[in-house]
Amino acid sequence: MSLLAATLFREVRPDFFRVLSGPLARLYVDALDMLEREASERNQGLDREEALGVLEQVVEQHADLASAGEELVSKAVTPREKARAVLETLRVAGWLQEEERSDWHRLIFFEPSGTMLLQALRKIASPDAAAFSDKLVTVCITGPWRRAEHRGTPRRSLGTDRNIHRQLAGRPRRVARDAEIH
Repeated sequence: MSLLAATLFREVRPDFFRVLSGPLARLYVDALDMLEREASERNQGLDREEALGVLEQVVEQHADLASAGEELVSKAVTPREKARAVLETLRVAGWLQEEERSDWHRLIFFEPSGTMLLQALRKIASPDAAAFSDKLVTVCITGPWRRAEHRGTPRRSLGTDRNIHRQLAGRPRRVARDAEIH
């Protein structure tokens, strides 16, 4: 049985996660998001100059962060230099690959593991609405708290009714959380 950490760090560099936890994490996450969205519209990667243009926009949106920390980005002066520093940091961390073509053009590609993690981050940031199953809807509609004798009283029967408890026990926490919100 292999350990998750050993397997994971054979696939990605240790710096891969560091960009998500430092003082410039918001800058890097937004930079990765914008670059990945642009790269997904093209079949052959992003031209380096296009990538720097996208990163300049992100750096300008995060002007308050771009001077924080002690990284390369903080030491750069102009937005273009900061964009280059962001690109280099993401490349060294293993999120991006840079390929030089025979015509001296450099293309930027996303690492597959970076794309997968970015998709997971997007799902965490914007969870989908819960899809309630028929059983859960039925329990909510026909539960004992809906009876006339229980109206106006707290839902004490919900916790004590074993049938309802069994029906709800297998539901994911996300459904329960969304039900509390709504």
